[in-house]
Amino acid sequence: TNYCNALGGRSPDVSLSELYGGARISYVFHQVFAKGLLEIGPFDRLSDSDIRTAIRNATGPRPSLFVPEVSFELLVKRQIKRLEGPSLQCVDMVFDELAKVASQCEQLVPQLKRFPALRDQLLECVHELLSSQVKPTKEMISDLIAIELSYVNTNHPDFVGGSKAIHNFNKKVQRLKAEEKKRNPNSKADLATLLSRDKKESKGNHITASIGAAVGGIANTLGFSQGGPTQRPPTERELIETEIIKTLISSYFNIVRQNATDNVPKSIMFFLVNYTKDRIQSQLVRALYKDEHFKKLLSESSSISEKRDQKTELLVVLRKSLDIVNE
Repeated sequence: TNYCNALGGRSPDVSLSELYGGARISYVFHQVFAKGLLEIGPFDRLSDSDIRTAIRNATGPRPSLFVPEVSFELLVKRQIKRLEGPSLQCVDMVFDELAKVASQCEQLVPQLKRFPALRDQLLECVHELLSSQVKPTKEMISDLIAIELSYVNTNHPDFVGGSKAIHNFNKKVQRLKAEEKKRNPNSKADLATLLSRDKKESKGNHITASIGAAVGGIANTLGFSQGGPTQRPPTERELIETEIIKTLISSYFNIVRQNATDNVPKSIMFFLVNYTKDRIQSQLVRALYKDEHFKKLLSESSSISEKRDQKTELLVVLRKSLDIVNE
């Protein structure tokens, strides 16, 4: 009962110094997990060079007329896969909170201190119930990510789509050209210059570029580095294709991330929190309510027995003293 009350926010001993029970789990969902997913960007560990390489690999030996859809799916699936790690970590955090609640609920029943065997068996039974649900919960969450990876739904109502991505890119180029004219009316900056000014490159990209620029030798002379083609200046078409692919990746990744933010806590609540809350009492009855275990579970600790014997002896002495005084 104390366990269920703690998860439902009905515990009589509510802490005023820290979050407790269900409130703590809510904090894990909305403050820790949700914010952690928001920190995973659609282009983390994905540079413009990687995108251009994926586009070129998708076209094969022949130049493509349009942006290849295969490259978009390959890149967006790679980014979606990165959502699985934080989602599985959320299961472990909720499990730790539930174990903590069970331990605190045991402290709310002072009578259990008399029977250490019963207390230990009770906590072990609850821990086994919680542990038994961690695996199916994680499997469900892995399946959620696998479902997203199995089919990229480009007909999703919130997905920007190819035509809108091109429209947005054209608007962006027009805005950059207008800003450049205001800055310098005689400027003839090309598309690469406009985009490079608009983009805030991350610190990691600067480090990667510096390392790449430092690599020299015969391989670079032949036009190949250790991993593939050298970092030659991209053509205007490659810049346009890269920006369109980035728009598509960002749009679809945000949809999947929002799905994970909503579905992962629901899965944890169903498979772990609510499951254990609904079955904890019956599980304890099956494990503890056995005639052959009563004597062992209800055996008192030696310290309590000694204290009771001492108090009994003291009571006998006091009664004798009272009888003497009365005489």
